[in-house]
Amino acid sequence: MRLQKGNLFYSNGAFYVRYYKDGKRVAHRLVAKDCEKHYSTDCKAVKLLRDEFMLKVNTRQPESDVKDTLVADFWKDSLR
Repeated sequence: MRLQKGNLFYSNGAFYVRYYKDGKRVAHRLVAKDCEKHYSTDCKAVKLLRDEFMLKVNTRQPESDVKDTLVADFWKDSLR
């Protein structure tokens, strides 16, 4: 298993991280966008959330409340 950094992106008022899980590309919602603390993908606070989440992914710590979405399913749902 290789270490992943994760790719940040913004969609529908929230920041997400994309990464690979079991050979499939998935997305995980990190946080909603706000003007104070979480305002862009270059923001320190958003990058810190990504890094904390990806640490769990890379060390395979189980997280019961994590709901991953396949990227293809994400776009299908957002186009509805």
